[in-house]
Amino acid sequence: IRAGQGAGPWSGGTTIVQAGSWGEYVGRAVIALADGRPNAISDRLLPVRPGDGEDASIAAMLRPIADSVRAATGGLVFVAKARVEPPDRNDVESPLGNFAADVLREAGRADVAVMNIGGIRAPIPKGPVTVGDLMSVFPFSNDVVVVPMTGDRLRGLLDFVARRVGKRGYAFVSGVAFDIRGDRAANIRVAGRSIEGSRVYRVATIDFLYEGGDGYVAFRKAGEAEATGVSLLDAAIAFLRRHPDYAFRKDGRVVWEGGTERMRGIPGG
Repeated sequence: IRAGQGAGPWSGGTTIVQAGSWGEYVGRAVIALADGRPNAISDRLLPVRPGDGEDASIAAMLRPIADSVRAATGGLVFVAKARVEPPDRNDVESPLGNFAADVLREAGRADVAVMNIGGIRAPIPKGPVTVGDLMSVFPFSNDVVVVPMTGDRLRGLLDFVARRVGKRGYAFVSGVAFDIRGDRAANIRVAGRSIEGSRVYRVATIDFLYEGGDGYVAFRKAGEAEATGVSLLDAAIAFLRRHPDYAFRKDGRVVWEGGTERMRGIPGG
């Protein structure tokens, strides 16, 4: 992929390379130099075939690193009674999404928490769950932040969440319950009470969303964020060690009552 305009990839433009996703390919790029400057690039994708087995020499070279990673990530966190699947983009509520939002709210000592679907990437397996398993669930270096928001701003934020049903950027919540009617959040309750427009609520989220990721510009518009110094991963580990019997479930915190034409991914929308 070449971004920018110019006579070639090195004249007014930038060559951007990507080897797909999910570890299915290794990218190989060869850059040709002329007078010490790059002037051409060739590339190819090399498929990863696990069935071919390991290369013994490479495995031996990586073994010390693999051993250190296992030592760092193999610690037991808790024992899951059942496998917990990652959320589907059409889910308005999800056991794992609710969990992530609950983690944020507790870590931030907040009234409300908002966690985007894109930050949750793997299931929690049944049985012993290790630090490494949770690293797969939350693979990004996201930190917990807290943003003071008036009820009116929080209502606008939840309207944005409602408009993202079935699309990239939908989010799961904690501490708040609401209905989705059309593309708006309705009947909003914080801690069981109707939202108050002028009241200031502590809203926990991740720094990615605070910086505007997935279109969440409402956070920064609300003002400065309070940094907790805690990563989402570390918060999740601590949460599960404090609450080993946490119930992964849907509890009705978000109810979808029908959508607009913009919600084409939802049956009946």
